[in-house]
Amino acid sequence: MGKSGSEWGGSRLRHSALAALGQYSDRSEVRDLLIETLKSPFFGARSAAVKGLIAHLDAVGRQALIRYYADLTDVRQRRAIEQALKANPAKLITLPVSTR
Repeated sequence: MGKSGSEWGGSRLRHSALAALGQYSDRSEVRDLLIETLKSPFFGARSAAVKGLIAHLDAVGRQALIRYYADLTDVRQRRAIEQALKANPAKLITLPVSTR
């Protein structure tokens, strides 16, 4: 028997909640939750966390995205992070080379 959407992280409610929280990622509690969500086994949750962190990119979120980027294989997430970091050249940080 196949796995349900919720077992694969397909919960629209979960993704919607993370996306909504992203609007408030300038608050440290929300930012920290989004950073922790980067460790989720669910792709959709990680994608929502990336979008939320990018929405209000600060030094802590930037460092978390750089660490996440190092082993990231999804091209869409890689591009989004690259664009976000390059959007502010004064704070540009060299992205690590993937170990995969």
